[in-house]
Amino acid sequence: MSRHTSSVMIVEDDREIADLLKETLEEAGYEVCGCAESLKEGLSLDARFEPALAIIDIHLAHDESGVELACRLSRRRRLGVLFASSHCHEVDSAGEISGGCLCKPYKPADVLRALRIVEQVMARGTASERSPRGFRLLRNQSC
Repeated sequence: MSRHTSSVMIVEDDREIADLLKETLEEAGYEVCGCAESLKEGLSLDARFEPALAIIDIHLAHDESGVELACRLSRRRRLGVLFASSHCHEVDSAGEISGGCLCKPYKPADVLRALRIVEQVMARGTASERSPRGFRLLRNQSC
């Protein structure tokens, strides 16, 4: 198994999904710096660990927006964002966000493939990985 140097933050208000994502990523060799359920927790995790990548649900705890979180994080620094949500259509208004959106329901292997695509695009501007079903790239739309 290859080791990834990228650290990943998970922002998901469903604890079971967050735990599954964490386990999947760690088994694939990613370093998961933590899981958050809300905008405030996500900002705090980012400030502490400055991960290279973030997997973010669009609807967070307390009726908060994962798109708003991604916009705030992207204003701070360059970050690869993978939205993993059943509300991918809500990302269309997002911007200054580099990454992609993977629609639920998805398989763990789909998340890994989508995250590798986001990594490749962040590093090289292009991806060699085949896109999983329900995935699309976001191209620096404005917040």
